[in-house]
This record gives sequence, C-alpha cells and structure tokens, in this order.
Amino acid sequence: MHKRVTVFGSSSIKEGDKEWETAFEVGKRLAQNGMTVLTGGYGGAMEASSKGAATVGGAKVEGAICSGLFATRKQGNQYLTSTIDTPHLTDRLNALINKSDAFIVLDGKLGTMLELLLVWNMNYCEASFLPNSLRKPVYVFRHPWEKIINTMIEGLRIGSAESLMITFVDSVDEIMDLINKHMEKP
Repeated sequence: MHKRVTVFGSSSIKEGDKEWETAFEVGKRLAQNGMTVLTGGYGGAMEASSKGAATVGGAKVEGAICSGLFATRKQGNQYLTSTIDTPHLTDRLNALINKSDAFIVLDGKLGTMLELLLVWNMNYCEASFLPNSLRKPVYVFRHPWEKIINTMIEGLRIGSAESLMITFVDSVDEIMDLINKHMEKP
C-alpha cells in the first residue's frame, strides 16, 4: 500500500530561506522513499516540499486547495500531480488529515500551529476513545515548537498521555528514520 504523508509549514517562506531548503528536502526524501506527499497546495513550505518531491521521477504530490476562498490562487502550485479542491479551510484540513498516514510539522506560524494542535488532539482523542485505532505519527521540528508545546503542556496541565502523541525531531534524517520504521509496520 502506498503511504501518504502530509507536510505542514509556513506559507510565507521563500526559495533560498533555510526553512525552504528543509521543506524541499523533506518532500524529496519522502518521494525517494515511495511516499505520496500531501500539502495545503500553495506557496511557501507547501511549494518547497512539493518541488522537492517533484524532482523524483514518478512522485505523487497532492495538494488540498480552496479555490473559492483564495480568489487570487485558483490553482495550487505547479509541482502538484493532483489536487483536492475544498470549499473551506476546515474541509481542506479534514482532507489532509483523513488521507494521511503520518504528519510532519515544519517551522511555521499560526496556521501551522493550528494544524499541529489539530492532529495532536485528533491522535489523543482517537487513542482515548477508539483504543483499537492506529495512531498517525506526528513528527514536529523541535525548533520552534518544543518551547511552545512545553509551555502549553505546563500551562494547560496537559497529561503525559497527551504529550506522548507527538515526536520532536531535529533533522530530516531523523524524520526519515522514524517515518520509515513506522511505515514498515503492517
């Protein structure tokens, strides 16, 4: 079965930025390992990871877009091999979450934080209320998220079960080691 990984990250980074290079490398490495790359379909980290994946022959790169909401961005970025056009941002996130086997959270801002919190909470709810469900791993770049998440864990008195629902990583190599181990499981 072909595995699918959603990459979340900032829409405002530009080619040449360190964050762009990381997103590009993530997309490329996922595609090299035979995984479909899913993104929000537009610019920034979404475009960088899509472009990275597109450098691999035969790669599948899907984008969830909102052409009705973003009037100036009717189409996704040029590296997508297919799109899912959704009417609202919540539908867009739902499509990415439901189609994915794992998530990678890059550096980002409010939108990326929303995505991180949503998949984190989704994993917790499914583990708590659907104990036989398979948890979808969430790999989160340590910078900037660890400090933010730890502040939330402390301030909101989040328990250890919830805090174990995400895995902090420091590099693309670390993500690929973890994701490949996860994807090998039946």
